[in-house]
Amino acid sequence: MDNSHNYHWSEQKEVGSRFFLAILTWIAFKLGRRSARLLLIFITVYFYLRGAKARKASRRYLRRVLKKNPSWFDVYQHFYYFACVTLDRLFLLTGRLNLFDIEIHGKNLFNEMIAAQQGCLLFVSHIGSFEVMRVLGSRDHSLPIHILMDQNHNSIAMQLITRLDPELADRIIEARQTSTELVLKMNELIQEGGMVGIMVDRLRPREAGVECSLLGGTANLPAGPWQMAAALKVPVVMCFGLYDGKNRYNIHFELLSEKISSKRSERSVSITNHIQEYCQRLEHYLSVQPFNWFNFYEFWKDETTGH
Repeated sequence: MDNSHNYHWSEQKEVGSRFFLAILTWIAFKLGRRSARLLLIFITVYFYLRGAKARKASRRYLRRVLKKNPSWFDVYQHFYYFACVTLDRLFLLTGRLNLFDIEIHGKNLFNEMIAAQQGCLLFVSHIGSFEVMRVLGSRDHSLPIHILMDQNHNSIAMQLITRLDPELADRIIEARQTSTELVLKMNELIQEGGMVGIMVDRLRPREAGVECSLLGGTANLPAGPWQMAAALKVPVVMCFGLYDGKNRYNIHFELLSEKISSKRSERSVSITNHIQEYCQRLEHYLSVQPFNWFNFYEFWKDETTGH
C-alpha cells in the first residue's frame, strides 16, 4: 500500500549525511573542484539508486516541465544538477567566487534602494542556488543579505554555514519565532538597508497556504511570507540563481511589487494574485533550466489525495 500521500516535505531528512558531506568537503578543499565533480558522478548514482521517493517525485516534475515521459537519464541529470549545486555551495560559502562565471541580471533594481537606504524582502525558492546570490553582497557591501531559516530542520546546512561562513551565519534569522517577533526583526534590518531572503515555495505543517496553478497542476504555496510583506509595506524582489552547467550561474532579480496592499478588504486577493504571478515567473525560469528544480517530494495536490 502506498502511504506517500501522508508524507510531508518537512519529514524528509536533508539529502545526504554528515559523513558524505564531510568526505565531499575534504575532497573539495584538498583536491579541488574538478576532482570533487568526478566524485559527484558516483554520489549521484548512489542517491539515484537509494532515493525511490525522490526518483518518483523527479519523474512527476520532469513530466510536467519537459512535457514528455522522462527517461532514466533525465532523472539522473536532475539529481546530478542538485549534486553540482550542493558541491558549489562549499566554494561559494568560502568566498571562492573566482571559480565561477556568474552573470547578474536586474542589479539596477537596487540602485534607488541603496540611495534611499531602503531594504527589501528577497523571495527565493528551491530552484538553483541561493548561495550564489552572496556574490551580490560581496561585490557591493551596501547590500547585506540576511536569511530566514528554520535552523532545526536545516541542522546540517546550518552547521556547514557556521563552519565555512561565520559572518553569514550571524545574519541568519531563526524562523521559529512568533509572527510579531519576525516582523519586528525583519523591519529593523530592512530599515537599515538590508535584504531579507525568504524561501517561499514550501508550505510548513499547519501553515496557511494559497492554492495556485503551476506547470499545469494545483500547488499550495505558503501565505505567511506575503502576509509579512503586506505588514512591512516594503518592496518584494524575486531572485532566481540558475545553474547553467559547468561553472556558470545566472542570477535574475525581478521586482514583484513596490508594496503589497495591506488593506484588510484587499489583502487576500492581492496576496493570491501576487503568488500566482510568482508561479508564472517560476514556470518561465524552469522552462529555461528545467533541471534546477530541487523539491524532491510530492509538490502538487493532484499527485496525491489532496493532503
